[in-house]
Amino acid sequence: MKKQFTLAYLINFTIVFGMGLITSLLSVYLDSRNISLTNIGFVFAFGAIAAGFLRIPIGACVDYFGRKKFIIAGSIGFVVYGVGIALATTVPDFIALNMLFEVVAAIFWTAFTAFYMDILEKGLEGKQLAIRNTFGYIATAASPIIAGFVASAMGFQTLFLAGAAIAAIAIPATLAISLPKNNKNMCFDIKKEYSDVANIKGFHIILITLIAHTLIWTFWSIYMPIYLKENGVSLTSIGLILTSIWGVGAVLQIPLGKLIDKYPARWILVPGFFLIWIGGLLFFQFQNFFNYLASRVIIGLGFDLAYWPAIGVFARHTPKKINGAGWAALMAGVNIVYGIAALAGGFLTDNFGIDLVLYTSSFLAIIAAILLIPSKTFYEFGLPHSRHKPHQHVHHHTPHNRRI
Repeated sequence: MKKQFTLAYLINFTIVFGMGLITSLLSVYLDSRNISLTNIGFVFAFGAIAAGFLRIPIGACVDYFGRKKFIIAGSIGFVVYGVGIALATTVPDFIALNMLFEVVAAIFWTAFTAFYMDILEKGLEGKQLAIRNTFGYIATAASPIIAGFVASAMGFQTLFLAGAAIAAIAIPATLAISLPKNNKNMCFDIKKEYSDVANIKGFHIILITLIAHTLIWTFWSIYMPIYLKENGVSLTSIGLILTSIWGVGAVLQIPLGKLIDKYPARWILVPGFFLIWIGGLLFFQFQNFFNYLASRVIIGLGFDLAYWPAIGVFARHTPKKINGAGWAALMAGVNIVYGIAALAGGFLTDNFGIDLVLYTSSFLAIIAAILLIPSKTFYEFGLPHSRHKPHQHVHHHTPHNRRI
């Protein structure tokens, strides 16, 4: 079992780090090629929406046919994507490649998340998943600052190929993992499986919370780096800001996991959305690096607090046999909203300016926080079954720019 965890951490780290090198400054790269903000929105939107719908059959297939073959296919697909981005020149090229990326990510992260949840040891779930999260956050934190240095010194093409090479390390690791054979006694009935998913405790309010989170997150993840670049912030400094966000997230994972185990989810979610709102207001107070850094770290902290408790509640109540379908259902909704938000963001930023769009989106967070305050769902479902059973932990998941 120890070998399986070691391989899982290696696969997780190399994929997140490699893809982080490619995607963390991708919107800035597209902007530097004089691609309009509307077209940048198109690049990020179509693949996300398509992958959102595809996650439904993918989740059922992962549960029925087994995890490993999908993890391998996804690992190879990420490498192909990285090489393709380095060679792409036109808007249709980037749209097609991002569609490939989103589909590959849907396949890989659905299978990998289900695999990891399968190997969790009873009574150690919180600890083992917090470790996995920490590896993912460290990889995500390291990628923007390194991407900024490499892009400035050697160009974006070199950066993209380096990301593909690092992701390729995951391929032999995926071949080495061993998993139980798929459950042939399980009936391949997509309708029945997703009917079971819909009956998971609190599923609908969890999905709505993640949709609100994703809507705000999308605007900041795609258009904030462009805003910084347009205001004279260097690629290296942009990378440092993004690295700081994920670095704080890495440090936060284990204590956040303990809070999620101990307190109702609502007590963490509501402050998280409040922090997104406050950080968004502070971001535009002073046009200097330190203000951008401090306020964006506050926003990043808010995004973590407004996300993981909902995921923890979901994972606590999801039967193992439908881990793939359950995760796919949540991420389908998230992907579709991400794509719609990217399209809307491109149109709005082109017509009203990035600063106004980012500033306004922060107010969506305060609305979400207010709506969650009277909710009994996250209070009831966020509590452990017993304060005297410390080994009943929740599940957390590794970040990959939101797409897992």
